[in-house]
Amino acid sequence: MKSELVHALTSTFEGHAQQTDGGVEYWLARDLQHLLGYAEWRNFGTVIYQGQGGLRSVRPPRLGPFC
Repeated sequence: MKSELVHALTSTFEGHAQQTDGGVEYWLARDLQHLLGYAEWRNFGTVIYQGQGGLRSVRPPRLGPFC
């Protein structure tokens, strides 16, 4: 991947970051859906569901709100 593309994508994702009062960054799934090129929520929801299953298989059950 070209350096220019990496920088452009990084700034696009950073531009959509939210921040808690404590300074913790997070992203809204609906924003990530479009940034990653998913036109329909149901398709992106499947990706999230699969990611949750993967996390459950390698991490302890204390995963917080993600799972």
